[in-house]
Amino acid sequence: MFLYHIKAREYEILNIIEKQIKEYDNNVEIKKGAIYASIFDTIQFMPDIIVSIPPRDYYGSNYLTLLKIITGAVIISMTTEGNVDNTPEMVRDMIGYNTYARELVDYYIMWGPEARNAQGKVLLNDNKLTNIKRVKVTGYVFYELDKLEEIYKKNIMYKSINEFIGSREKNILVVTGFTLADLSIRQLHMMGFFGHDATAPLNEISDYEISQAEQFIMAEKEYREKYIDIIISLAQENPNTGIIVKLHPSEINAKEKYYNSLMEYPNILLIKDAVPVGIMLKSVDCLIHYGSTCNMEAYIYKVPSIQLYDGRNFLKSSFHPKSDSTYLVHIDDRHTLIDIMNEGTAYRSLKSLEQTLYNRFNWKSDKEYRPVEKIAYYISNAKKAQRLRYGDKEVINAIKSPQGRQVINMILNDLIENIDSFSKTYSNICALIKIYIYVLFSKLIQV
Repeated sequence: MFLYHIKAREYEILNIIEKQIKEYDNNVEIKKGAIYASIFDTIQFMPDIIVSIPPRDYYGSNYLTLLKIITGAVIISMTTEGNVDNTPEMVRDMIGYNTYARELVDYYIMWGPEARNAQGKVLLNDNKLTNIKRVKVTGYVFYELDKLEEIYKKNIMYKSINEFIGSREKNILVVTGFTLADLSIRQLHMMGFFGHDATAPLNEISDYEISQAEQFIMAEKEYREKYIDIIISLAQENPNTGIIVKLHPSEINAKEKYYNSLMEYPNILLIKDAVPVGIMLKSVDCLIHYGSTCNMEAYIYKVPSIQLYDGRNFLKSSFHPKSDSTYLVHIDDRHTLIDIMNEGTAYRSLKSLEQTLYNRFNWKSDKEYRPVEKIAYYISNAKKAQRLRYGDKEVINAIKSPQGRQVINMILNDLIENIDSFSKTYSNICALIKIYIYVLFSKLIQV
């Protein structure tokens, strides 16, 4: 059972992995569903293996704990983020402030050795991991281009994108990603912006920190406006150049209205669908970005990149800082950007970026890159789940939590509604018995 969080970002990753798993074993049955909306579907499916996003909040870890008790499935945590800066603050955000049984997650799949070393250490210290060997490094699915093309040749956007690119001698890919511009102070707090426990009361945050957060949000809004203005300037001054603007998955539907003005220009193609950047990178002349993961992909495909940076600081955190790109241009220096575009961009080797690609994505320029095969192999061969310990307070807390009670109520309601169905009645009673046996045995141990 695959449980995704953001469908636009994760669904195609899961499709690619599913296809590879079925090449290993065509008889395997695989289902996919949104994690918080597919809890009862998972219970009915009774999978042997559950692949989920990392349980970095109490919702996720509590639900997965109940699912493990009921199904006995192997739980695999697979990160879906791309380029993650493994600073202590970011590692804590990736691991989460919640607690759960160290036997809950059987295997963690991460893209690169840097994440395994940094996050694995914290997982061990937090007692969320039994052995560092259970953290597997695979590489990033969306950096394996041939796997993506197999899927997207069937996508309607694939044809229109290629027709747009093919009708022009020169093409630029521009990526967006300014979701923080429209968040509230409370939402920033929940994301760990202030560096505190996200579960702490908001009123514990100082007035100075609140002011910094407000300035950060305003700066992000201004940055987005400047970014859009630059795209329009490029389109106006280069009418024969195609400009493909790819919206970040989190901006699709919710925030795409900010970019609708771009559709007024015939040489701009606005992509509002969840199309992997790699599909377009292989056919464009350069990439313009804001410090995005896509810069890594561009380097892999030998496409020169231009980063529009800002560099201001808010609460000691740099705002759109410089990264390893072919060209670095300040967001306010529009003339330099236009000069670069007029002179023509050129790809060049960046050793520091290659080191980053290895550290974060297990990629090396002199080695074949097959992360999909590695991920499918680890999932297919995960045969035995760690047993949750009776008396473990984390498991008991999960059962007693609102999420635990919700799962129990789901089963009870289904039991009442399908009392005439022997198979459903039997499966529901078995599920409840497994939960109550765990509670009973835990009480006996404590006595």
